[in-house]
Amino acid sequence: MPPPPSFPTPDAFRTGCMTFDLPSARLETSFLRGHEDSRTLVVWFHAALDRPAMAIPVFVGASAAYSGLAHQIAVADPTHDRNENIRAGWYMGDMDFDAQSEISTFFRNLRKALNIERMIYVGASSGGFAALHFSLLDDGSCALALQPQVNAGAYFYFLKYVSLAWPGHSIEQVGAARCVDLNKRYQNGFRNTVIYLQSTADNEHFLGHMMPFFSAAAKAGGKAGGLISHVDYWGQLGHAPIPPNVVDLWLRSAITAPSLSAEDILQTCHTLRQQQQRITASPATERPAKALDPAQIALADRIRAFQLGQ
Repeated sequence: MPPPPSFPTPDAFRTGCMTFDLPSARLETSFLRGHEDSRTLVVWFHAALDRPAMAIPVFVGASAAYSGLAHQIAVADPTHDRNENIRAGWYMGDMDFDAQSEISTFFRNLRKALNIERMIYVGASSGGFAALHFSLLDDGSCALALQPQVNAGAYFYFLKYVSLAWPGHSIEQVGAARCVDLNKRYQNGFRNTVIYLQSTADNEHFLGHMMPFFSAAAKAGGKAGGLISHVDYWGQLGHAPIPPNVVDLWLRSAITAPSLSAEDILQTCHTLRQQQQRITASPATERPAKALDPAQIALADRIRAFQLGQ
């Protein structure tokens, strides 16, 4: 089915901020248009925010470095519009706003409006939960999840979120109304591909979220989609951002691979890494030294800010 008549036409999607009316709320986005022939869309979700000090809406992640490869849309969590004290909302909404359902419908309409063939959802921390959730609902898509909270209900801040967004409700009651634990959903089967990036020095997310998730995914058996893990230590303890060059490598692999199958993404990543290593290994005398590319510096800054929710 085509998107509803009220949905913008493809020509209406120009680089800049765009606001969409959901049934229960307004969805603030920042759109970065790619090449006219692009059939790939990268969706960026932000992590927790320092509220109420931080002004909203917040858009993170999208970069001109990918403009030749894909369209991009950074989506602000409308949960924050409902209560200025909420720091993390996991794109769930509240007791009067089913953000998960309404945003999922929005993505379906967006995909049809732009004639998108390849959807890649990217998020870190609580935004990683959103990436995993909305990708799960979009068969054949890809989630690039950076140290995500997989079971939001097990995260220390979730009880505070419930008290603000669901007054008088228990975590169990919220879990009955919204998707709170993605482990339960993925173990029943999934038809998307997940690229899971995790630092071994982030014990809370390594032990409390990554390991249960992979156990749940294993239970899906023959109903499982693609699953890629990149676990490493990048020099910082705790829930620190994953280096921008690592994120960039995996995102470019997902964008440029022949398909979004785990096998194609892995092989593409391997090829890109080899190319980078050859460039790095080349003697300095073979090419003149040059300053760092400002676009790459800007990309690194944006990815860092995206992971920190800045």
